[in-house]
Amino acid sequence: MTFNYDLSIEYFLFHAFRASYKLSETEARKILDESVRITHVYGQLGQITELGGDREYAGEVSPSTISSSSKGLKIIGRAPDDPVFDEAHEAILESEFLAILGFGYDATNVANLKLRERSRDKYAFSTGFGMGYGFRAWMRSTNLPPITIGASKDDVAAFLHNSAFLQWANTPGKTSLDMNNAIHKHFTQSFVIPD
Repeated sequence: MTFNYDLSIEYFLFHAFRASYKLSETEARKILDESVRITHVYGQLGQITELGGDREYAGEVSPSTISSSSKGLKIIGRAPDDPVFDEAHEAILESEFLAILGFGYDATNVANLKLRERSRDKYAFSTGFGMGYGFRAWMRSTNLPPITIGASKDDVAAFLHNSAFLQWANTPGKTSLDMNNAIHKHFTQSFVIPD
């Protein structure tokens, strides 16, 4: 699930599937449809042409594209029981572990996801790009479940690479506890919050 309106994740995944597995556009679209569920909880700017939409990724911006794109946006305040979040709540409950990428922990977004309630028994890993000691200490005081946060210098790509998160998540026979212990050990050795 994403709070972003843009279509970058769809564009990236579609082209990553094509390049990695040498697929045709039709094959890549089919695999993406069958294996990845992307939920834009605040709406999205249309759909990219590669996935059957009418938006060229990074295409020309004109008054008509702005007008048509704006129709897909949702302005939502604190509304954790809004049906738009049902799919997000279900995904959190069904997950074995959570990968939280590029999330700023805004109080409204945390409340709308019901992150405190829904993720209590999950292993949660988060990027920590730009998060200093003060923000990390604040996170401890928010009653969120334990979240292993990456190094402040690591963007999303570096976090996934340095933690080997994707390799752990896709290794048969490894449990989420194995993954949690290894990743937690890696990040707590590299970024310790002083008491």
